[in-house]
Amino acid sequence: MDVTLNPYAAGLQQPGTSKRAWDVGFIGRFQEAKDGDPIRFELTDGAIAEGVVKIVQRDGGVVSYVSGELTAPEKGKFFFLTPPEGGKAGKAVAVIEFPESKIAYRVEPTGTNGDPELWKRRLDEVVCSNMSEADPEWLAEHSSCSCGKPHEIAPLRPDLAPDYVPEHNDEIISLQSYPGARGCVLLDVDGYNLPAGTGWNNGNAYNAASANMTDANVQALWELVSEDYRPFSLNVTTDENVFNSYPKNMRMRCVVSPSSGSTIAPGAGGIAYVTSFKTNDDTPCWVFMSDPKSGGEAASHEVGHTLGLSHDGRKNPDEGYYTGQDNSGAWAPIMGAGYYKPVTHWSRGEYNRANNQEDDLAIMSSATYNVGYRADDHSNSSSGATALARSGTSLSGGGIIERTADQDYFTFTTGGGTVSLNVSTVGRYGNLDIVARLFNSSNALIGTYDTSGGGNLNVSFSASLAAGTYYLQIDGTSSGNPATDGYSDYASLGTFSISGTAPTGAAGVATMFKDCSYGGAAVGLPVGDYNLAALQQRGILNDDISSLTINGGYQVVLYADDNFTGASLTLTASNSCLVGNALGAGNWNDQATSVRVQATNAFSRQLEALVACTRTE
Repeated sequence: MDVTLNPYAAGLQQPGTSKRAWDVGFIGRFQEAKDGDPIRFELTDGAIAEGVVKIVQRDGGVVSYVSGELTAPEKGKFFFLTPPEGGKAGKAVAVIEFPESKIAYRVEPTGTNGDPELWKRRLDEVVCSNMSEADPEWLAEHSSCSCGKPHEIAPLRPDLAPDYVPEHNDEIISLQSYPGARGCVLLDVDGYNLPAGTGWNNGNAYNAASANMTDANVQALWELVSEDYRPFSLNVTTDENVFNSYPKNMRMRCVVSPSSGSTIAPGAGGIAYVTSFKTNDDTPCWVFMSDPKSGGEAASHEVGHTLGLSHDGRKNPDEGYYTGQDNSGAWAPIMGAGYYKPVTHWSRGEYNRANNQEDDLAIMSSATYNVGYRADDHSNSSSGATALARSGTSLSGGGIIERTADQDYFTFTTGGGTVSLNVSTVGRYGNLDIVARLFNSSNALIGTYDTSGGGNLNVSFSASLAAGTYYLQIDGTSSGNPATDGYSDYASLGTFSISGTAPTGAAGVATMFKDCSYGGAAVGLPVGDYNLAALQQRGILNDDISSLTINGGYQVVLYADDNFTGASLTLTASNSCLVGNALGAGNWNDQATSVRVQATNAFSRQLEALVACTRTE
C-alpha cells in the first residue's frame, strides 16, 4: 500500500484481513461515559467487541480520549482518541489489541478523502510487544569487551559530547548527536511520569522509575543509538530541553526504565507503537534494559518501529527476531535482536530465510516522517575533494558515509616517500565497515585497502609515493556472504576519521601559519601563484592564514577573493599576526583566499629560475 495514501503502510508486511468504515464521531458517544460503563462496538466481518470503559478524558468539556478492557471476542484492550492537528494519523485514532490471538484492529485514513477505516491486522504490525530481554549470563560473560558493558569511556565526538550536567536535566549528562537536525529522539533515562490518556498502561498514568545509570553508561548507550541514526537528520539527545524544543510530530521519547514492577509490558525488553513518530501526541516508546549494549540495541529497535519498521525474523524456523545465531560472522539486524553481535545494521532481508525484505533506510528517510538523510558532507568525486588538514607531516580529516552509494573524497600532497594513513570508525558500536581507495592526480587507482574479517571495520595502510597530489576515497563496504556469514554494504554507514603522515614538499620561501605568533598548522610555499584550490591541496583552508614568515628577497601578496581578485595586501617581511593589517572595517586575519609568492630582487629571481630549470631536467 502507498504511504502517500496510508501513512501506516511502511509498517505492514501483509494485506489487511478485513476492514470497514469508521465513524469519525464515534468517540463523541462517550461524552457522558465513566469508569465501569459497558462498551459494545463492531470490529470487522460482523465480529462484536464487548468490555468496560476504564478512562475517559475531556478537552474543553468535549471527550477526547477513551480506553478500557475487553472480554469479547477475547480478552483485550482498546483506546480511541481525537488526534491533534498537524499529525499524519488522519481524522480519528483507534487501536484494539488481542494479545492471545496476536490480532489487532487499527483505524487508518484509507477511505475516500482520507476518511477513517478500521482494519484487521497482525498484532506485530501495530505494536512491538514480544522483544525479549538480553541473556544476563551472556552479558556478564562479555562485560569486558566492546560489545558488552563499557570498560573505557571515550567521547564519540568531543565537540558534540560536552561533559556537563545542566541543572534542568535532573543530574543526567547532556548529549546531542546532531544539533539542528530536523527530528529528535530523547533517551530518557532518569524516570518519566507518563500522563493518562495514552495507549500505554490501559490509558492510566504511570510513574516510570529511573534507570539508575552512571554518566559513563548513559554516554555509552547514547553512542550506540547515535551511530545507528547517524545517516539521518535526527538529533539523538539525553537533554529534556533539547527534546522539548522540537514540535511533537518531529520527536520521539524513548523511556529507558527497569522492567521490574513495570506494568507497561511485563517481561518484554522493549515496546513501541509502529509508525507512532508521526502521530503528534508524544506517545513514547519503551526499553526495559539499562546495559549500554543491550539497552542501546533495544532503543534503536523500538525507535525504528516508531519510524515504520517491522521485525526482522526468519521463515524457517518461524521466528520474529533474528539474532544472527545462524550467521557465523559478527552481524545481526537491528530490527531483529542485536544483543549478541558486535556489528548491527539496518537491513533489507539479505540473510537466509529472511521473513522481511523491506528497505529500512528508504522507509525511515521517506517523506512520511519528514526526517530524511543528513546533507552529504564531502564530494563524491575528486573534482570537489576536501583537502586533508596538515600540520607538518601530519594529516587529518573525517566525515560521515550517509547513504549506501556515498563515497567521500579527500586530497593531499606529498614531497615524496612513504605515506601512512589510518581510517577508523567510532571507538565502539561502529556500523561503518571501511574501504579506502588511493588515486593519483590523474584519477588512476593506486590501491584498494580493506581489512578482511567480519567486525574488522578500520583500515591502515602505507604506500611509497612520488611527490605530487593524491586523492583518498572513503566508502562503506561488505564482509563475507550476507546470506550466511556477513553483510552487504547496504547499511555500512556512519562516522569515520582519518589520521596519518605524508612528507612535506619543498620547504618554500614563505610559510603560512593557521594561528598568530606562528602557531598552529604550518605550510611552506615556494614561489608561485596559489588560488583557493591550490591552497587547499596543500592543506591551507579558505580564510585561515593568521601569520606568515617570508625569506629575504621575497614577498607575499594576499588576496581577499579567489583567483587573485578583490582587496590585496603585499607583505615583504614576516608578520606575526595579521590582525594589525586593515582590510576595510576589518583586518587581514583569516581573510586570504588566494596567494602569490614572488621574488623581489634579481638574485632571487635568477635563483628561482635556476631551480625551476633543474626541476624540468
